[in-house]
Amino acid sequence: MQQAASGLASVLAQTLSADEAQRRRAEAQLDTAELEQPRDYTGALLELVAERRLLDASVRQAAAIAFKNQLERSWRRRRPDTGEALLAVEDKRLIRQRLMQLLADETLPLVELQLALSVACLARIDFPAAWPDAIDSVCQMVVQQQQHHHQQGSGGGGRLALYHSVKQLSAKRLPAFVRHFRQLAPPLVDFAAAQYAALWPLRHAAPRPLLLTLKTLGIVLVRGLSALGPAQQQLATVLAQHAAALCQQQQQQEQQEGQQQQVAKLLEAHLKLLGALVSAHFASCGPAVLVLVLELCASLVVHQQPASQRATVDALHIIRSLLDCAYLQPPTHSDSADAAGGQAAVVGWLSDERRLLELCSALVSRHLPLSDAEVDMWQDEPEQLLADDDYDASGSQPTRRPAAESLLLTLLERFGEPLERSLASMLISHMLAVPQPARLEDACWAALGVAFDRLWAYIDFAAHWPRLQRLLSVSPGASAAGPSDANILRRRAAWLVGRWVPKLPNQLRPVLYESLVSMLGSDPDIVVAVSAAASLASLVNAVEFEPAALGPWLPRVVDGVGRLVLERAEETDTKLSLLANVGLIICQLPPDILALHVASVCALLGSVWSRAAAHESLNLLRQAVVRTAASLARQGVLACDGADVSPLYGLAGTLVRHVLGGGAGQAEPAGQAGSIQQATGAGAAVYMLDDALELWLLLLDTTPPPNWIPPLLDLFPLLLLETGAGGVLADTFEHVSPCLQLHLRYLSLPAPFGETVLSRHGGALVGQWRRMLQGLKDKPTVWLLQTIHALLVLFPSLAAEGGLDGLFGELLGLIAAANQQGSSIVLVHGLAVFGRLLWLSPESFVALLGRLGLCPAPLVADSPPPQLVALLNLWIDKVDSMGSALMRRESGLGLVRLVLVSQPSLMPQLAADVLSLCVSLAADASSTLPDSAAAAGQPADDDDDTPSNYDESMVDFSLSALVRQRGHIRHAAVKPFVLEQLRQASAAHPELLQRTLHSLDSSLQQQLRTVFAL
Repeated sequence: MQQAASGLASVLAQTLSADEAQRRRAEAQLDTAELEQPRDYTGALLELVAERRLLDASVRQAAAIAFKNQLERSWRRRRPDTGEALLAVEDKRLIRQRLMQLLADETLPLVELQLALSVACLARIDFPAAWPDAIDSVCQMVVQQQQHHHQQGSGGGGRLALYHSVKQLSAKRLPAFVRHFRQLAPPLVDFAAAQYAALWPLRHAAPRPLLLTLKTLGIVLVRGLSALGPAQQQLATVLAQHAAALCQQQQQQEQQEGQQQQVAKLLEAHLKLLGALVSAHFASCGPAVLVLVLELCASLVVHQQPASQRATVDALHIIRSLLDCAYLQPPTHSDSADAAGGQAAVVGWLSDERRLLELCSALVSRHLPLSDAEVDMWQDEPEQLLADDDYDASGSQPTRRPAAESLLLTLLERFGEPLERSLASMLISHMLAVPQPARLEDACWAALGVAFDRLWAYIDFAAHWPRLQRLLSVSPGASAAGPSDANILRRRAAWLVGRWVPKLPNQLRPVLYESLVSMLGSDPDIVVAVSAAASLASLVNAVEFEPAALGPWLPRVVDGVGRLVLERAEETDTKLSLLANVGLIICQLPPDILALHVASVCALLGSVWSRAAAHESLNLLRQAVVRTAASLARQGVLACDGADVSPLYGLAGTLVRHVLGGGAGQAEPAGQAGSIQQATGAGAAVYMLDDALELWLLLLDTTPPPNWIPPLLDLFPLLLLETGAGGVLADTFEHVSPCLQLHLRYLSLPAPFGETVLSRHGGALVGQWRRMLQGLKDKPTVWLLQTIHALLVLFPSLAAEGGLDGLFGELLGLIAAANQQGSSIVLVHGLAVFGRLLWLSPESFVALLGRLGLCPAPLVADSPPPQLVALLNLWIDKVDSMGSALMRRESGLGLVRLVLVSQPSLMPQLAADVLSLCVSLAADASSTLPDSAAAAGQPADDDDDTPSNYDESMVDFSLSALVRQRGHIRHAAVKPFVLEQLRQASAAHPELLQRTLHSLDSSLQQQLRTVFAL
């Protein structure tokens, strides 16, 4: 073992080498040893960890890490050949025993941590079945180390192991493990509480053990107990009292910096535990505990200035959490009186008018103003300030201002009109005070903006508008950048416009457009400029927006955003927000206005696309470009008569080629008419595919100009397996629908372009469809079948020419499989494809089956192939299940034509079912006529093939439109068509048809004679 450990030490030392090749060889040797000799490898690693005097600390740490990783990978692994465990039960017991010995004696913090994590890993795997005393053993180690004062420094290996073991066990969610942890929790709470009581007096000398104990206690109290008993309530009281003592202690100025940091960390830990405790056990905490926690947090928010911002944020979140629980959480504790008492205590404590207004005043005056750190950030890193302001409305970020805003909104929501009136009065009095600090005025405006929907009724807008107008109209000099008082207020005024949009008078919009566009384009402070851009987008997005009023300003908006994105902004988040604002403005403008500015918008997007190549967030910026271009196309500018939209075609073609082609050429976008250039650069991210496909579809929504169709045809190979991204598109469920819609759009291009696509790529396209039929699930299979149906509509001669034989062969197999598996939706859509072929030409259908070897041609009169008869019987049975009138008509009428006229040899076996189908089709045609039309004997103007009839499809609308364009039998023509088929059959085979008619039951005979006058 010693020799093995010596060799292993050398290999571990090589894993730390700066030489990558040497490091990789050493890692491979470790992997081999782990697989081939797991017992010896594990023992050798433990021996290396134990060599405190002879080995370098880094090698011992590497051995501890390798040991932990080996446990995670191999502890439960079995040999693939025999199924035996890699490590025997006795070996595992000895390893656990040796591990606990090493952890108890370890003094090096980095090695101690890895050993503690190893203990936690084994506790998660083996407790309680294979290691029932795991937690007891760790607790004994904690006690022993504490007796020997080993808790100094790192906190003790036993305490580390206890924390990580409890954390691992509490994360197991299977019911059996949850029960085990619930049974383990009460004694663990008592143990951790005793440890906490013993460590509290030592908090200044050894804060680390106390912090670990608080973390452990928090996990067990919150996740292990279903409710708090009297002992746990007393513990919560002690925790709150100790937190209050820490608050007082941190206000003492004579403390040294290191001691202040320790106190701040302990306070944060106490607040975190108290916050989790009152949220998880609100109903059982008891009124006294809840009020004590409320008083503590309110004191932090209103009176004290903690050394840690995190402590203030925690206090703000706890108050908001208690309010939410008091109003929203139903009592879950068995003692509902305690729960109701807790709710009443929280609401009652906060309902005191003086206390409530004091809390709101502190939020506005102490926590909403810009801090010194934020002012410095504005000066040095203005875009970071913008990113910090863009927070989640839940106030979950660990920054003070978002948490204060979130609590302010919660208070207004809970206490309603009285608080709204008092707060509005307080804010107005602050703003009217002269003189007043700019940051306090900024905070008052911020409060009015955050809560505008609740405070607007108490604000005299006419009295405040002159002040806002002056701030918006100031024209700073070229050097007036940075957080001067004027810029702080100008930025807030611009922001406030965006917040107050729903309430602003419409007559002010021209003035606001002028002010915001000026700020956006010429303000030297990027924070002010970006805030103006966001507010401008909010103005445009309002219900009362009038596009004509913004039209004259649009060139300056595009120019201003362009200079910000291309010249001034450095951070990706800033660029993305600006591009998102442009996209939002585009979405609100009509196509006739946008068409005038296509060139400038495309020039901006093209420049961003090109310059993104040197940016670390290349794909995020390029995705924003693709989305903005899609917004422009979605607004219908491509359909505007007389508009020069060639820049959009050029840009969009480049974007599509880059995203789907992986960047195979020149990166500069084509911004003018001409051939679409290829794009280079790093390959596009997969998440850009959706946006690029949407943009591509939008290009084909309207018929492109003739000079742009050939370049668009050059893009089609990107959809194919052999030449583009077709493999990715075909194998990814969410991309199947847009891929098939693109196939359909290209094939339906006006002549001769649709035929050109088919002649160039028909073979590859059919091959791709065949592959897709073999691997898709039900819903995308339906989409593909409808696309094949559309192909037959567009090019009816294809089937007769034999070009689709392979595809139809796959389709017959799919129909058989769908019938066996009970997939009716696939079955009926597959039959509908053959229904289209039957409707076009029954002879072509029979010839196809002959080429596929399923029936002879011509059919033998006395013995038609059983496979064909079975297929037709299945078909007749499923016609009524087809959800679309188009499907039913084509399949049903095709079957009528096949059996009654084209192939009379099938009549002896199928004529009765076909005659019954005739009645069903005629009744279906009559029932779909509008009442007024049916009464007048007139046909309906439209068919019922709307997208609602294809609820499983995403290409249905295109298919229905194609069929209408290319012609199909209408409802009014169904009866005459069927009657004509019956007459032809009667003339050609009168005896056979008469025998069939006489064999029918009397009711069906009567229906036939009534409907068709036979």
